[in-house]
Amino acid sequence: MGLRRVLGALWVAASVASAASVGHAHGGPPSLRRVAFHPTDEDTVYAQATFGLLLSHDHGETWTLVCEEAIGWQITENPYIVPTTDGAVVYGLLKGLHRSIDVLCGSSLARDDLENVPIAALDRDPTDARRVLAVTADGLRANGVYVSDDDGTSWAPSGETFEIGDVPSHLLVAPSDPMTVYVSGSRLDPALGFVARSDDGGGTWTTYEVPLEGAITFSLGAVDPRDPRRLLAFRTAFDVADVLLLSENGGETWDEVASPAGDITAVVFAPDGSRVWYGSYEKGLHVSDDGGRTFTPQMLDLAIRCLVAREGELWVCADNYSDGFAIGLSTDGGDSFEPRFVYEELAGQVACEADTRSAEVCPMVWRAIVDIFGLDSGPTPPIDGGASDAGGSGDARPAAMDAARDASAPDAFVNPRAPDDGCDCAAVGRGRSGAALVVLLLGLLLWRNRRAPALVTPRITFPAGSSRFPRSSATINTPLPHDASGASPGGDPSAGWQRAVWWTAHKK
Repeated sequence: MGLRRVLGALWVAASVASAASVGHAHGGPPSLRRVAFHPTDEDTVYAQATFGLLLSHDHGETWTLVCEEAIGWQITENPYIVPTTDGAVVYGLLKGLHRSIDVLCGSSLARDDLENVPIAALDRDPTDARRVLAVTADGLRANGVYVSDDDGTSWAPSGETFEIGDVPSHLLVAPSDPMTVYVSGSRLDPALGFVARSDDGGGTWTTYEVPLEGAITFSLGAVDPRDPRRLLAFRTAFDVADVLLLSENGGETWDEVASPAGDITAVVFAPDGSRVWYGSYEKGLHVSDDGGRTFTPQMLDLAIRCLVAREGELWVCADNYSDGFAIGLSTDGGDSFEPRFVYEELAGQVACEADTRSAEVCPMVWRAIVDIFGLDSGPTPPIDGGASDAGGSGDARPAAMDAARDASAPDAFVNPRAPDDGCDCAAVGRGRSGAALVVLLLGLLLWRNRRAPALVTPRITFPAGSSRFPRSSATINTPLPHDASGASPGGDPSAGWQRAVWWTAHKK
């Protein structure tokens, strides 16, 4: 038990250090990680991005943004999000379980005794829109599932806790039987995966060990909507291909069903169970028509970060720069995708009252996003009850950003929002005394975001009017240079590099 507690302490320390340090100094390239739907309004869609929370009220035609500072996210966190019936969002962070307030204009702790307790995952009861479940991921104490029956306003433990040293990472409620709940994660001593199943809504648990076989994590992916004992999961490896696994007995045993010679980022069943897809950032979209026993390639040129399905629709998080869109929608079972969000089409900020957290911190972030994405959106959008910036589009970026973009050498670029505390990690350049720390933090970031594209080579751009991407612009506004000299197509040769470096230095 002593070794488990030591390993647990190290795991939590590493997680917190990675989230805090990397989040403050090296945010990584912008990307989307999750899409979620309002439980009662089919046109309201949410998306979790590395630069905040996106919201659409028109089925993904237009999107507005709440910056992550307003709702308490660290930039390296990829929290599960559960929209509620009253328009709020419940989400879990390293520092606790949170619920947005003023709809999306701020946040508060959802349960005081979970403050600073990492939350691994959340899921909604598919039969009760107001019932939400969450699971903790603390390496120092016994973890457990918490349940809310009122849209995440109040929470209570579901029942038994897991053994100390079992650190959950995923939680799923079976669509056909909400009393069947699954939790998966990692066992620290010895190093194993595990899956726990509850047949009474989280009151009691039966836990099965899952050998990692050279992988580093074991993650639940999806439960068959027709059979609560049938589920898919995947093992994630560091330097070898990920493996997709199928269980037909509630997690007791597993069979390997696919290995794409690359990564696996998402698994999802169609709502009627007739099809199942898995996605890969490196190997695209694959489909099964036999419940996940066999898969065939469907669209190999998509860089997939997330998949989510509802009746007649398959939504995907893709790569804005290589695929021509960041969110896509398929209404033909994954044979083709219509762009639903492109960075360059971000409409503005979610309107908030002047006395909210969002109104306080998001306008400055918006100015930076205008520059990073090349938005032609004029001045900072007004906040309800407040005043907008005066002037034209040139006023929509900090003066420090303009100065950096005019600099002749990359070494001159400095994070315009860095605190004046003597920390060399706020600057990006050569010859800094903090170089070793920067390298270490970059190493952690590269592992956490190993499915992100390299910062030096965008994969492709698509022409305007492409039959596959009809809304794509003639030249996608990539923040990355096209060659080693740093030259960007049709523009300032240093602008793209500066945008990319500012994003990694980012905004704390």
